[in-house]
Amino acid sequence: MTCFLFADGTRTLAEFRTLGGLGEHDSASLIALAAEADLRGRGGAGFPFARKLSAVAESVDPVRIAIANGEEGEPGSVKDRVLMRTKPHLVLDGLRLAASAVGAQRSIVYVSDIESAVVLRAVIANEGSSFGSIEVFEVPPAYVAGEETAAVRAIDGGPALPTAKPPRPFEAGVGGHPTLIANVETLAQFAMLAARGASEFGRGTLLSTVHSSTHSGALVEVPVGTPMREVLALVTPIQDVRAILTGGLFGGVQPAALFDVALEHDALRAAGSALGCAAFHVVSASDCVVELVTDAMSFLGRESAQQCGSCLKGTAAMAAAMRRIAAGDHADTDVEALGRWAVSLRGRGNCALLDAACLMLSSLLEHWRLDLESHAVGHGCELCRARVIADDFAITRLRVPPTLVPLSLEGITT
Repeated sequence: MTCFLFADGTRTLAEFRTLGGLGEHDSASLIALAAEADLRGRGGAGFPFARKLSAVAESVDPVRIAIANGEEGEPGSVKDRVLMRTKPHLVLDGLRLAASAVGAQRSIVYVSDIESAVVLRAVIANEGSSFGSIEVFEVPPAYVAGEETAAVRAIDGGPALPTAKPPRPFEAGVGGHPTLIANVETLAQFAMLAARGASEFGRGTLLSTVHSSTHSGALVEVPVGTPMREVLALVTPIQDVRAILTGGLFGGVQPAALFDVALEHDALRAAGSALGCAAFHVVSASDCVVELVTDAMSFLGRESAQQCGSCLKGTAAMAAAMRRIAAGDHADTDVEALGRWAVSLRGRGNCALLDAACLMLSSLLEHWRLDLESHAVGHGCELCRARVIADDFAITRLRVPPTLVPLSLEGITT
């Protein structure tokens, strides 16, 4: 099983160069390389990286910007901060190559993790000839701060909050100029692709954060297309898995039918879910799905940027209805309203937060309706009949420590 980012043994730029890193590539060959490997973004949406590169490279505006997005807002993900702390040269070289591909005059790493910022600045200072012009821009952490238009707005001096689209950053980003924004893992993969070539690189790898309420979590690197059950089995016996919270909070809460789905964007989308940032929370046999979704919906409601009426009012209403149902103190129309909102509110916000909330609800209604209705009639599900759900739900149980040791399925550690 091929692993690149954490299995190649390199920790410095000099070591990476021995693999062929920092090779000379012109813009066209870099874009062609990304297209040949079908490199997809690792930040959430899985957008083809070659298309992002081409959009900025073909702009008539001579001023262009390239941004490595390391603002990791998903509460269940640690991949970006671990990557920046332990393999910063891969992120920086990927940014350098991407900037070269699009003809960018300015390169920025956008990050909220303080330790990552310190490490990146140290590498830039030590390797001035290669990375001396790269800036590190720190922003306060927030769920929506990593959205691409929020990054543009923050770098331009505003709050790290999303703006309406269009224009997209590749059309008018920082300072009104075309701007490439790519997740730091995407750029690290791009660096490995340039070093090894498309044949050896294949489809690349995924960094996946996997955790549960009953077992220690793990950050794993697996080839794109690995069946989900192989990754889940690293943190818990597969027979104990009742459901999976997929894609951070973006892919909904899904049943065991997803266990054999390949970890790739198209396969999970076809299954009614999403890969997102490849973070998975294992729901064990002792976990209440309704309580978990209530927890997640309360978090999304608190994290709303409070700019779009549909999102502000919609997420608040969804979370309130879920709290009432979970506590057995619901309105007669709550379940019906949740189903209506899950459909009608999709695509109505400036960012993906509202879409995440809608998919969370639709997956709950599709796969766990009996549990939801058991709560709604005041009896609770089997797991919760003897308990009272608190009004203030703690999303902290969906968070994992930022110090997880990176693993591969081969047991390789950094």
